[in-house]
Formats: sequence, structure tokens, C-alpha cells
Amino acid sequence: MRLRLSQPLRHHDPVAQQAANGFARAKREDRAQQQIHHAEHDQLLVGRRRVARAHDTTQDELAKEQSRQQQGFANLQRQTCQDGQAKQALRRGEQHFFNLAGIQRQAHRARAIVRDLQAFVRNRPQTPESLDLGPLAARVTATQLGPAMSHAVTLLTDLPASLPIVRADRAAVEQILNNLIDNGLDAAGPDGTVRVSGGVRDGRVELSVEDSGRGVPDAIAGRVFEPFFTTKDPGQGTGLGLSVSRELAEQLGGTLRFENRPAPGIGARATLSLPVASVQAVEGATRTAARFPIPPTRTDGTTAEVMLIDDEPAVRTTLGRMFTRAGWRVREADGGSQALSWLLDVAADAAPAVILCDLKMPGLNGRDVYGRLVERRPELARLFIFVTGDVVESLSSGFIADSGRDVVEKPFTIAEIGGAVERVLQLT
Repeated sequence: MRLRLSQPLRHHDPVAQQAANGFARAKREDRAQQQIHHAEHDQLLVGRRRVARAHDTTQDELAKEQSRQQQGFANLQRQTCQDGQAKQALRRGEQHFFNLAGIQRQAHRARAIVRDLQAFVRNRPQTPESLDLGPLAARVTATQLGPAMSHAVTLLTDLPASLPIVRADRAAVEQILNNLIDNGLDAAGPDGTVRVSGGVRDGRVELSVEDSGRGVPDAIAGRVFEPFFTTKDPGQGTGLGLSVSRELAEQLGGTLRFENRPAPGIGARATLSLPVASVQAVEGATRTAARFPIPPTRTDGTTAEVMLIDDEPAVRTTLGRMFTRAGWRVREADGGSQALSWLLDVAADAAPAVILCDLKMPGLNGRDVYGRLVERRPELARLFIFVTGDVVESLSSGFIADSGRDVVEKPFTIAEIGGAVERVLQLT
């Protein structure tokens, strides 16, 4: 006879009755837990859909804000350059410095928000490579010096010259570290300190970011990795930085820990831990220096050339200065048509060593130029690095992932451009 637990037992066996009641109660509790889990899952999906729908609007607003910031930067430069009184310019120099630091801080904050939204909504394909996290962490920390100054926070490093090689996606590690430093700067507050350190523990490479803030109350410390949960004031954070960072760390085969520092009220510590790569990976690794890559030498003894394709003169000028200071020869094109015409005709021994190309340009855009070179000059297509302020559209279309080329987002840093150039040079 089958026993239906939803009905009273016909034989009132106390032991059987107690077991049946316990089983029924456990089943009800399990069903309730499943309902809670499904509700939380549905809520997370709704959040992801809302974020995805907001992407287009967000990107438009960020593009407008970036344009305003760039215009402000230009106005400040123009005001200083047109002032014929050197002494007055010097007196105003400090204020200009802090104005520029504020512009840089907001531009990088806008970019960080877009990156976290992208990572939350879509899993970006990862490209593992052999990395030495010592120089990488030093470069990332250097890009945060401007934001640290605008926060009035002292940014310190305690990094060895090199660390054991790990296999990881460079962009993912950089995003995690940037998020951790951003959080540390906000938590430390004016006159505070943020320290970035690295080391090896139990066969794993660890990067830690610790701040001198107040720490996180124990009551909510367990929630710091929840999507959209934040302890910051309204408008100061999306609540995605730590959540996205932990997800990226797990995709890399690592972990991300968050803890208050030992003494109460003296800040928090976040630690990224990644496994040391195998001997085979270490043997094939190339440890890259923190400096901007120097140009290779052509077979005729001349210095290699970089080609810059962008319809914005200010962007070409900024990039051109980076390369010129490192000894590169620079060739510029103000649009896709001009660039493509030259690239299709250039002789192999006169071709550039690296090509930086904007994605969105009037007329023939970066995607079009790249596509035609894939068909007619594939050896040149492999030299491309895309530079853009509208990476969301390209990611959603799958173009960047399909191309396999590096993309550097505006506003960029010298370290980011240098890292992308180094990767192209290693492939050629």
C-alpha cells in the first residue's frame, strides 16, 4: 500500500506519524527554499534585462559626458596657453591641475561603469595568456595616480619586480584590479591611504588592495559581492564592481576575498588569488617591461612606423606624442578611406608595424577598413588595435570577439596603449 503523506495515516503509529510529519515539514521547507531561489534568480534576470535595455541610453549619455569633459580639457589648455603672463599662469597652475585631475577622474569613472555593466550583462570571451602580475599591477596602479590625487588619497605599492607566471586574461585581471583600487580610493577618503601589494602564498599568486577607511560593518560584510549592493552614498556607485570582479576571478580559475583588516576601524582588504601557471606555460612566457614599447627596426635599418586612423585630430595628436617620445615614426590618416587607399598599395617592407584604428568614423569606419584588409591584405589586418569610445555596440554585435583584435577604450592611458602594442609586436 502506498502512503500518501498529504492525508492522515490510517494506523496511528506514533513513530510513523512523527516520521511522516517530519518528512512533510522538510518537503514544505525545501519547496519554500526553491521558491525563494527562483524568486531571487528571476529578480537577477530582471536586473540584467534592465541593465541591457539601459545600455544604449547609458552609452549615449556617457558619450555626451566624455565630449563635455574633453571640451573642458581643451578650454583649460587654451586658457593657459593664451595667457601671456607667465607668472599668472603659474599662480593658476595648481587650480588647473586639480581641474584636470577632476576631469580625468570622472572620465575614468564613466568608463569603469560601462565596463562593469558589460561584464554583468554579457560574458566577454576571455583570452588567457602568460602574465607576470608584478609589472601588470604596477602599470594599472600608475593609471590610478590621477584619480588618487583628485581623491586626496596616497596610493602606495609594495610589489616585487616580478612574480611567478599565471595564465589569465589580461583585460579581466586589469578590470578586477581597477575595481579594487577604485573601491579603496572611495573608502579611504581624503588624507587616507591605499596600498597595492603582491606575493605568493600556497602556490598561488596574490594581489591585495587595502585601504585605511572604516571597513565594512560585520552585519553587511557578507553582502559585498551581491549585485547592486553598495555601501556608498547614492549616485557614487553601481554596486557591481565587487560582484563583477569575483565572477571574473572565478572564470580565471581564481578567487576574490574581501575582509576587514585585523584591527577594528582601520580599513578593508580585497585579495585576488590566481594559481601559478604550469612549467610549460612559464617556459613560453615573455615578461613584458612596464615602459612603453620601443619600435622594432626594419630590414633596411630604419625605425618601424605606427599608423593612426582616427577622424578626431586631438586623438591622433595624443597618440602621436606617445609613440614619438618612444622613438616611433608616426603616419596619420583622418578617415577610413584615406587609410585603406594607402594600406592596400603599401609595399610589405614599408608597412607599419602597428595600426591603431578608431571604430566609429564618418564614411568608411574602422570595421569596414579591417574587413577589406582581411580579404586583400590579411597580414596587415593582424596588426590592428581598435581604439573606441563606443565598445558596447561592437561587443553586442560580436565584431570584436570575432576579429580577435585588441580594443582600447577611450579615455585611454599610456599603459593601456603600450600593453596593446606589446601584444601585437609579440605576434609578429
